[in-house]
Amino acid sequence: MYAKIVIAALVGAVTAETELASTFAAYVAHHGKSYATVEEYQFRFIQFAKTYQEVMLFNMQPEQTSTVGLNRFSD
Repeated sequence: MYAKIVIAALVGAVTAETELASTFAAYVAHHGKSYATVEEYQFRFIQFAKTYQEVMLFNMQPEQTSTVGLNRFSD
């Protein structure tokens, strides 16, 4: 039973990471971004992931009367 829970959690994490990678790829294309090195791409992806999480958490709060979003500076 425990193994099934762990596997389900891993599958969920992989799916979420794949969705985030897809969202980042769309962001890069939409804003015409390019990165000089793999290291810079990875750094920008991590920054984007942090910003994306902050945006989602803020917008999920029912007491908020405004929303925030991603822009060309989100990476």
